[in-house]
Amino acid sequence: MLFGNKKQKQPAPDPNSVQLSSEELSKALSLPVQRQDGSSTTLAELTSGRLSILILIRHHHCGMCQGYISSLNSNPILSKLAAPDAPSNAPQLIVLGHGVAEKGIDRYQDMTGNKFLMVSDPSAKVFDALGCIKSLDISGDIPYDTSKSKMSDVLHSVWGMATSGSLMWKGGAFDQLGGDFIISPEGSVLYSHRMKTTVDHTRAEVLLQKAGLSESKPETQPSSDNLPPTPQADTPAVPAI
Repeated sequence: MLFGNKKQKQPAPDPNSVQLSSEELSKALSLPVQRQDGSSTTLAELTSGRLSILILIRHHHCGMCQGYISSLNSNPILSKLAAPDAPSNAPQLIVLGHGVAEKGIDRYQDMTGNKFLMVSDPSAKVFDALGCIKSLDISGDIPYDTSKSKMSDVLHSVWGMATSGSLMWKGGAFDQLGGDFIISPEGSVLYSHRMKTTVDHTRAEVLLQKAGLSESKPETQPSSDNLPPTPQADTPAVPAI
């Protein structure tokens, strides 16, 4: 037929439509991750008995995730979670990457000024177990206040790769997205958000509200689709890196 029924492209399923069961969370937390020195541990061990905010990032060279992690370190409330004198049972924030751990984590900490604990999952099995998806979709608003454009972040990613020496191709898969999760001291999910695009992290004020750490009255949870837009420069269509 000249004018047949053209098959419509179906929208990608929303990764946040699937809720984690307690069994799935337990499995994800029991998978091995690596510390800065390459030694093995698990998120179950790191989060046991503590309110834990888990931030799963894209590849280690991603300028957008680096900017996000830097913004969390600058938050006056969240930054207290990284204080060296914080009690051992105090709330914590953990950054999880999927690039090489040895040297890779040290470089990431230096690039972002990150003071939070960072571990890595080079196999990305924890990402899979938590339902994180793969995409290079760059649409959406940057989840922190910045005057930089997405193009600037892309160029920063390229620069970061070019100057990383032997770590250039060891930062993790470009298309692997992350997410943000809050785990109770008892090991249950209090909040989960899986990224749908390369900039789709949770704004700091929402993390604080969901973790019960906000100094302001909690509001109705905004989804990643109705968060207030962050002012930023117009951005041409560019591939995510």
